[in-house]
Amino acid sequence: MLFINFHKVAKVLLADGWQEVKLTADGKSTFDADDTDAHWFDATGNAQIYCPVTSILAVMVKEQAQAQPLYSGGQRVTASADAPFTTGKSDDAFLTTK
Repeated sequence: MLFINFHKVAKVLLADGWQEVKLTADGKSTFDADDTDAHWFDATGNAQIYCPVTSILAVMVKEQAQAQPLYSGGQRVTASADAPFTTGKSDDAFLTTK
């Protein structure tokens, strides 16, 4: 039995390298597995990949940060789950918080 939250799997490591997993519109992974087989859609959504569970070396799980408004120096800073402190426009800044 696998103790992985399949809805959060973002990448799968196979012998030929990391494979990106397509996410649904609500951010859930298309990855699924049982005791013997695994399958998911590739990042483009054009191909569905099937493999034996034993060929998976690792999975990368995407954690969703909670977006919370933060205040710094009197300016509002918006938290983002996708960007660890990057700046957009001159007055925008994004932080990842967990």
